[in-house]
Amino acid sequence: MIRFSSALCAVCVFCLAGCQGNSYVQNKVPEAKVAGERSEDEEMKFSLAKLREQDNQLIEAQKTYEELLQADPDNADYNHRYGVVLCRLGRYEDGIEALRVADSARPNDPKILNDLGFSCMVTGENTQAISVLETALESDPQNERATNNLAMAH
Repeated sequence: MIRFSSALCAVCVFCLAGCQGNSYVQNKVPEAKVAGERSEDEEMKFSLAKLREQDNQLIEAQKTYEELLQADPDNADYNHRYGVVLCRLGRYEDGIEALRVADSARPNDPKILNDLGFSCMVTGENTQAISVLETALESDPQNERATNNLAMAH
């Protein structure tokens, strides 16, 4: 798995470097970014960060998410994954804050709410965890993770 991840990282870096010698690429005028859309560079960085997160390279993932958040601080996806990584690193207060920003950007997303609820539960905020996880299940009643987390929070 690590070899595959390393190979994929190498491909991502190569793609991020792009065709620097190609004058067409260098002289191309950047297209206007529509709210909520990611540039190719952002998409590659986000994929790389998620890959690092899956490979348990949490510090590297954290740094990549921070770079992405500098460009788009209210992005729900970036804040969601960043919050999860921070919690996995034991930085629950900061992680929960990032998850709350993600929830504000995309209210009632069951995946965000499940991770927020779980993080609240881990920190002993069971009342808050129960409330958040119940909201997650209202949005997605079949969500097994939220169901299990709610049972543990009770």
